[in-house]
Amino acid sequence: MNSDHPWQYFQWLFTQGLEIAYVPTYGLVILILAVGLVVSFLCQRPFGNGKWKRYYALVLSQVLFYPAIVAVGVFYQDRNYPALPQPKVAATGFWIINILFYLSLSLSIFWIYRMKGLRWFAFCFVALLQLFLCGAELLASMSISGTWL
Repeated sequence: MNSDHPWQYFQWLFTQGLEIAYVPTYGLVILILAVGLVVSFLCQRPFGNGKWKRYYALVLSQVLFYPAIVAVGVFYQDRNYPALPQPKVAATGFWIINILFYLSLSLSIFWIYRMKGLRWFAFCFVALLQLFLCGAELLASMSISGTWL
């Protein structure tokens, strides 16, 4: 979908990136991580036993990487597709996507290390987010390159 309306295109890329859960292998891993998140939440009781520190709420900032990556895909989209046989690729967009993805990955590792006593909960949460970021990165990369699967 190549739209002249950036907000509609953003919404379309956003929902398409979430559909990575329908890919069989990813879907199974997402299901396992979601069950692990629920089980770790029930077993570790992060809010009831005093293990939760106030700054642990900053782990929720990981959620912001998803719309940021999608926004890069919208901003740097190839508007000439399919007119040109080999689209002109915006290398800056790919750099930004990679920086955001690896920044999110390194912050995920940081939060798993930092959340002592709740590491299984933190692992399931950030790993689940990283899988959805893979979907966002795939869609944003296709938008930038103009090459769609």
